[in-house]
Amino acid sequence: MTEQLRTFVAVVPSEEVLDALEGYLRRLRPLARCRWVSRPQLHLTLRFLGERPPEEVEKVKAALSGVMVEPFEASLNGVGGFPNLNRPRVLWLGMRDGAEALSALASRVESALEGVGIERESRP
Repeated sequence: MTEQLRTFVAVVPSEEVLDALEGYLRRLRPLARCRWVSRPQLHLTLRFLGERPPEEVEKVKAALSGVMVEPFEASLNGVGGFPNLNRPRVLWLGMRDGAEALSALASRVESALEGVGIERESRP
C-alpha cells in the first residue's frame, strides 16, 4: 500500500498571536473535556486536502512556494466546534477584521492548487 500523508494548507500565526491565542485558550480549557493541541500545532487551516501521496504533497509545496501576501491585522470574533460545541473534535475561532485579506490568500492558494490538478473546493 502506498504511503499517504494527511495534508492541509495552513497559516502559522506569529509568536505574538500565539501568545494571545494561548491566553484565550487557557480560559476555554476548563469548559471542555477534550484533548488540547500543543502550541506548535496551533494553526489556521486554509484548505484541507485529505490523504495524499508524498509525491503529490511535494508538487503542492512547490506550487505554494510563490503564494505570498503582505502581513495583515486580524481580530477574532466567536468560537465554535466541529461537529458541534457539545463534543468538538476541532475548535474554531471566527474572524472579524482581516477576513478579506485571508479570503484573498485562500483564493491564491486555490489557484495554485488548481495548477497541480487539485480542484477548487466547492463549499464557501
